[in-house]
Amino acid sequence: MKTSHIALVAHQVMAAYRASIGDNQQTSWNEASEDKRTASIARAQAVIDNPNVPPEVAHADWIRARKAEGWKPGKKRDNDAKTHPMLIPFEDLPNEQKTEEYLYRAVVVSMRQIAPELEPREAPADGPRRTDLVAVTYIGRDESFYDRLYGSKLTFKAGQTRAVPPELARSFLKHADQFERGTVLSQAQASVQTPQADDTDALLNQAKAEQDADRLQRSDLQDLYDRVNTMDKQALAEYARNNYRQELDQKASTAKLRAQVVGFIDQYGAI
Repeated sequence: MKTSHIALVAHQVMAAYRASIGDNQQTSWNEASEDKRTASIARAQAVIDNPNVPPEVAHADWIRARKAEGWKPGKKRDNDAKTHPMLIPFEDLPNEQKTEEYLYRAVVVSMRQIAPELEPREAPADGPRRTDLVAVTYIGRDESFYDRLYGSKLTFKAGQTRAVPPELARSFLKHADQFERGTVLSQAQASVQTPQADDTDALLNQAKAEQDADRLQRSDLQDLYDRVNTMDKQALAEYARNNYRQELDQKASTAKLRAQVVGFIDQYGAI
């Protein structure tokens, strides 16, 4: 099942849950902005990539990412001022928000588990067939375009058309001022293309290799976070003392000590 489909269902479930507690502010998926949908898909993908991460750790990860972008706690969400009321430790969140975090992860993980047969088939070992791809043409005003937002590392010259995977094509085509649907090549047309004239596959493979390496590094770090999440107060205090020469106040809650150790890991790295 596509991540966008899982994100849609999770979004609707969360809207229903909020309505059940008297909060009708969340719009339906069809009424949500494009930015909101994109953020929802990214949130669902994060759960799919790390299904065993508890909400407490996921929330701490979210806080770190937000703060790295310049966000800070505030009484209400303000995109211009970059303030958000949920930028507080998990244990300080309202009970309704904690419940939502657990419920959201349960929905995403369950959908991923019950419908694996709906996953798109993997591309052949020698790369996707041309007929599996979507042609997009760069029509922007600049002489060239380099994709940093979606991680493909593709460069387009003015008027250049590239055949890319459907998900990437949909991402590009969201920017109607820069991309339009190109001419889809038939299998016969594709067979006569000059291989050296199109480096799209090579660039996409390179980007994927780099993403896989980064994913592996993050996986190792996530293993460490998982171990920290199983530690009790004494183990957390010993870990902080032995690895970072930091003394923790064991009178504090386990969740707070855990967040402090995670903070040490983020600041000083895995030791």
